[in-house]
Amino acid sequence: MPNHGSGWTRWFRSERRTQLASRAAAATHGVEILGLYPITRDDPCDGSVAYAWNPIVLFSSGEAALGITALVDPAGDKRANPRNWTKWRRTRAGYDYWSQDGWRPVSSTIDAAPAGFKLEGRYAHEKHSGHREGSGVLSARWRSVAFDRSGHFTIESGGSSEGPRFTAAARTTIIDGAYDIAGYRLTLRHHSGHVDTHSIVLIHDKKVIWLDGMEYIRQR
Repeated sequence: MPNHGSGWTRWFRSERRTQLASRAAAATHGVEILGLYPITRDDPCDGSVAYAWNPIVLFSSGEAALGITALVDPAGDKRANPRNWTKWRRTRAGYDYWSQDGWRPVSSTIDAAPAGFKLEGRYAHEKHSGHREGSGVLSARWRSVAFDRSGHFTIESGGSSEGPRFTAAARTTIIDGAYDIAGYRLTLRHHSGHVDTHSIVLIHDKKVIWLDGMEYIRQR
């Protein structure tokens, strides 16, 4: 997940009434709240240590899951990743989770969206990659989701490639339909009749959202 350092606490602080409404929405899916805990990563190139924040899902049952995939399918995630599951407890300062080294504090929490919440704007996720070294070819793929306050969504995707002698791009409108947000869950009802659900986390005053753990940045 992205490393935003000490800024998490500042971004995720909210008014009491908003917290109560969001926690009520989260509870409808058995989630107490979503938190963050610190992790470290070693850089194999220079040996330095980088600090980042990972999500932890606290369930009303007292169980906790490291990572964000458990937001949509807790049972499936528990079967697939049993070692990522642990327990949590409430403290005067907030929440603790159990690790191999004992109880550790949850660094900060992210409020869930209240039931019936609507977004406005287009959010995009981009992925860039380079091909064989020395080829000079670069490629990018992107996917966007646009929401409006009437409850309509549109998903688009596309890609591009660029090399010494060519440039190519493609853009395709994929699907649209109606959406609902409640807690950390996004429900998409396609015009084709298909319905699917995704995890959604609103951060940075809704300038960034996580959809199934992928970061989408608001474009407009």
